[in-house]
Amino acid sequence: MCYDAWRNRRGDFSAVPLADDFRFTGPVASFKTAAGYREMAGQAGLAVTCFEVRRQFIDGNAMCSIIDWSCWTRSRVLTGARPRCCSPRSAPT
Repeated sequence: MCYDAWRNRRGDFSAVPLADDFRFTGPVASFKTAAGYREMAGQAGLAVTCFEVRRQFIDGNAMCSIIDWSCWTRSRVLTGARPRCCSPRSAPT
């Protein structure tokens, strides 16, 4: 569901169940609530053109995903690989 929201729903996480204690920590932005993450995803999802999971690791209640994604900007297309512990981390190229 989470990845489908990025791939096919332009960041619309309204149907994605997130834990009550959901936390997102990344190098560009961090969120202490699911509502904050959903708001960001809805805005950022409008620019996402490609989203692919490369690897995923689970340790108890923590998950780390390494993803490749591309985003459209007015000037060019940016592509980044992000390690993700329930949160994208960007390394734009």
